[in-house]
Amino acid sequence: GARRVAEHCRIMRELTDEAIAAWPVGREFFFYPEMTAITLRVMMATVFGVRDSAVFQPLYDALLELLGCAHNPLLLAPALQRDLGPLTPWRRFVALNRKLDALLQPIYEQRRQEMQSPGPGPARSVLASLVTARDEEGRLLSAQEMHDVLVTLLVAGHETTAAALSWAIYHVLTQGAVRDKLRAELAAVLGDEPVEYEHLERLVFLDATVHEALRLTPPIGHIGRVVQKPFPLGRYTVPAGWIVTPCIYLVHHDPRVFPEPRRFDPERFLGKRLQPHTFLPFGGGARRCIGMSFALHEMKIILATVLQRTELALRPGYSPNVARRGIIWMPEGGVPVQQIRQPRPRGWTT
Repeated sequence: GARRVAEHCRIMRELTDEAIAAWPVGREFFFYPEMTAITLRVMMATVFGVRDSAVFQPLYDALLELLGCAHNPLLLAPALQRDLGPLTPWRRFVALNRKLDALLQPIYEQRRQEMQSPGPGPARSVLASLVTARDEEGRLLSAQEMHDVLVTLLVAGHETTAAALSWAIYHVLTQGAVRDKLRAELAAVLGDEPVEYEHLERLVFLDATVHEALRLTPPIGHIGRVVQKPFPLGRYTVPAGWIVTPCIYLVHHDPRVFPEPRRFDPERFLGKRLQPHTFLPFGGGARRCIGMSFALHEMKIILATVLQRTELALRPGYSPNVARRGIIWMPEGGVPVQQIRQPRPRGWTT
């Protein structure tokens, strides 16, 4: 419900504030790894309900190791999804999954106990909901089923958002007029207050900027679908069982829908409602990404906090090509930036 969304937005902002406190001033750093760290911490806090450092750090390290291993393209080959010796990627992948399960087991049990205790308590994490969820036959989900759901959420949720945020900040920092308009809107809506969930509906230019970044540089370039029944495509008929992969990037660069498609222009999203088949950064149809609303809230909260509190400048001359990390399209070079002055104090307590 709205209470859970508001609490998750507050967590997103607090974790962004913590990250900003550690950013150097007057020295270059890379925006993409910073966004990766924030979004993974957000997922751990909202999905697992974990923020205590003693529990957080080993789980965070294990997840980073597993996610790094998961990007190995050899794991996609069915013939190599077996143990062929101590140096094979599949053995390491299985071992890392077991290590993660061992760390998660006590967290599962703790969440079950919390959910059985009376009182309202904090808003539920995704894990808290899963440990009490039952299947159609009334059985609790197994540890393996929970593991599969949680790891899918993490892999699908944090690196895509980190890449999208990195593209967004690149576009904003190269477009002075867009940056100034965003800052003016943030000042008008927020003043000196921290951004909260209830502010988001009034931050219309921020929303348009996020959508335009997702249009121009989507973090995933295509989606796959298995054809359930034959359908006509031009003068061809695509048979059932085939896999089709609509290209998100090409759809978003169709000049019939988006004039001057290579130009970054948030204004094209103001007061307009696009058809689902013309704007699909999260896929479409019944299989559209279930984390779409969460990701959009996260992008807006993090971007608003960064722009409200910091003065960032891109490395002069930096213009990134697309780099691939698994299926994710990220900005090559990681978006080198520099804080040109101390961040504005938060001015509030969390």
